[in-house]
Amino acid sequence: MNVAEPTPRASPFSIIIGNVIGSGIFISPVNVVGSVGSVGGALLIWLTVGLYCLMQALCYAELGTVIPKAGGDYAYIYYILGPLPAFMCVWMHVAMICTSTDAAIARTAAVYLLQPFHAHCHPAHLTLLAVLIIGHITYCHASHKPLVHALQF
Repeated sequence: MNVAEPTPRASPFSIIIGNVIGSGIFISPVNVVGSVGSVGGALLIWLTVGLYCLMQALCYAELGTVIPKAGGDYAYIYYILGPLPAFMCVWMHVAMICTSTDAAIARTAAVYLLQPFHAHCHPAHLTLLAVLIIGHITYCHASHKPLVHALQF
């Protein structure tokens, strides 16, 4: 595997879109509609949150134009607040945010994979399948880079 091999431009977009569609859309609609009590109210909440996320994305894009450095959050926080807050932000992102997001997505995938065969799965079986999914994805990313790029498109 050649580490210096360039990543196609569409790949980061595929990862982001896959995370958004693969997690939020399939996990939360039932809970939102159940909590609100109506489909119209749920759609209003989705629209409001969507506009809020759009504003966040525009603010992030503005940061990218004002501080044109590679590194995303780390570069922006390093530039504004210094090295310690930047390191803490990256550490929290890697240690807590990414891992919990990956676990939630893997757990959801496990539920959807086992649900057709057994409607009420034991939580231990779901957890085991989620761990196997994360392990399989990690193995594929580590050993089969061309295959991963082909699957993301």
